[in-house]
Amino acid sequence: MTKNQTQTVEEKLLDLYTLQYTSTQLDNINKLKGELPLEVMDMEDEISGLEKRKQRFQEQIDSLGNDIRGHQENILNANASIEKYNTQLDNVKNNREYEALQKEIEYQTLEAKLSEKKINEITEKLEKAKETLEELDKVIEEKKGELEKKKTELEEIIQKTEK
Repeated sequence: MTKNQTQTVEEKLLDLYTLQYTSTQLDNINKLKGELPLEVMDMEDEISGLEKRKQRFQEQIDSLGNDIRGHQENILNANASIEKYNTQLDNVKNNREYEALQKEIEYQTLEAKLSEKKINEITEKLEKAKETLEELDKVIEEKKGELEKKKTELEEIIQKTEK
């Protein structure tokens, strides 16, 4: 009689051990699975933020390009005005007109030089923005690669847990 009771207790202990071992494995799988979806979501959010940042840089590049075109137009207008004033110098009737035209020519020359200076400054900003955009593209591609690895890992874990 005691032998059966001992055997029953042993069986119970063995069953309890098996149950506890299985429970521990499930906890480990759920823990691993629980962190990975959060990592995937975080990486997706990070990539989304980087994409928005990339878009802002692209908009900045477009804006800088428009600024350059505006300053180039200013230079063309200033040069046209200088040419017009130079032709008017030939028809000057008094000293006051001559000085006024000379000042206008000087002013338009300064405007053209200022626009050239601004074009150079904007070009530097444009180059920096393009470099940053290229670096950002590389980072985004790296993050997308990491995300694909994490998604694959998550899929494998999900398949294991379904078995």
